Amino acid sequence: MEHQIEMLHYEEANKSLKEASKSQKLMEREIQKLEKTKKALEHEIRMASELQEGETLGASHHYDIAEGIENRHEVLKEKIASLRSYIQEESHREVLEKYGPGPHKVKMTLRLPQTDEIKSIVLEMAPLDLMPHSVHVFLEMISHRLWDNNVFWHHPGVTHVVTATTIQYQSGEPRNHHFQQLRLGGVSFAEYTDAYPHEMYTVAFAGRGPDFYINTKNNSKSHAPGTQAHHLLDDEADPVFAKVVEGKDVVDSLLKLSAEATRNRPAVKDWNDN
Repeated sequence: MEHQIEMLHYEEANKSLKEASKSQKLMEREIQKLEKTKKALEHEIRMASELQEGETLGASHHYDIAEGIENRHEVLKEKIASLRSYIQEESHREVLEKYGPGPHKVKMTLRLPQTDEIKSIVLEMAPLDLMPHSVHVFLEMISHRLWDNNVFWHHPGVTHVVTATTIQYQSGEPRNHHFQQLRLGGVSFAEYTDAYPHEMYTVAFAGRGPDFYINTKNNSKSHAPGTQAHHLLDDEADPVFAKVVEGKDVVDSLLKLSAEATRNRPAVKDWNDN
């Protein structure tokens, strides 16, 4: 009887593994479709821009082409919305299956430079119904321990965020390839909702990741859709996926240490706003 129960458990686990693998492959195909559709829309946007700049065509011909481009824009946008919705639904399901309904919290242990003090920050993930894809990607990164022994980076002149980047602590070795190998190099699209904006002590992916940052002031306006040039589509912005619920004083210390470490270096353009 014990042997039969063990075999039954094995068969159930094997079946679940196959179903998860099949689901993962389906999501990857949808992500590839999304990438292709986005590129097509971006191409159309550039064409429209070039058309507006060049007024060499006759008015009637110019209007017909512009109308055709606008129609294609709408079709591509609808397709992108459908693909995004599918990815969000699958991400929502996978988080529930693997991590439960939440709230989901992640504790990050940090070694502060100069003093070697050990401090911690606790992040609470955004509600799953608001940011399912971004939460799923970050939890998977944590689950695979991809953020172990990485660093918060100092950006001269930048005071509105502190940034975690994929650089090995002490050795300085880039570790982005580890994320890429596990297909966790970032989110598939710049998921965003006005219901979870860039307020102080929220956490967001830089672009589509994998780097992320903690907002050290309210960046809701400067990081809203349409304000960041690295997002071409007008409804995209850096995805906010969590907030600091413990260790806000540690974030303040990181910002202070960053300012001190880069005091004598020339300021750079705000890296996340260009």
